Amino acid sequence: MNIKSEVLAALNRTIPDVPPTFEELATTIAALSPRPLATKSELAELRTLQADFEHAGRTRDAHTFVTAKDAYIAHQGEIQKTIRRGESLSATDSWTLDDWKQDFEGKCNTAKNVCNAIAAETRIVAQKVASRFAEHAQDLAREIDEADGQRYAAFGLASKPHALADKLRETAGLALRRASGNQGPKQQVPYIQL
Repeated sequence: MNIKSEVLAALNRTIPDVPPTFEELATTIAALSPRPLATKSELAELRTLQADFEHAGRTRDAHTFVTAKDAYIAHQGEIQKTIRRGESLSATDSWTLDDWKQDFEGKCNTAKNVCNAIAAETRIVAQKVASRFAEHAQDLAREIDEADGQRYAAFGLASKPHALADKLRETAGLALRRASGNQGPKQQVPYIQL
């Protein structure tokens, strides 16, 4: 089976009449690579960064204005229970809703900063992986263009750019741009199994 047939067969396994997403197409291209796109150490680093990014994201998502209000209401409930039991409030904080919002906003912003720092660390590795991916996708496109060019030449015709080859080149460019993004590893290199 030639490379064009392999790519087309892989694409035909997706939902009919629905073009593949970038992630689906990139995963197919990566699977056709004759060599790993990420070294073992890069893969280990990306997995660690992804776990860290997810943890920071959960922390960020847990500290919204809605959760601040929920914490305020729960805290008010605890204060009311303390009063009903006849206990002293001297050791109890009595935060306002604005206090809770400010506290949660600070924690949310810190978690966002951690996410941004992880994204920056990820870019260093992701750009290397994306360069290998783009080179591989460009090689596939070149193979398709050359095969088509030979067929056209056999009939004395000038070849035209092949749509699949163009899509491979487009995907290569998008992979390079995504590896320069401000997201976690799964978004920067979605074609790598993390």
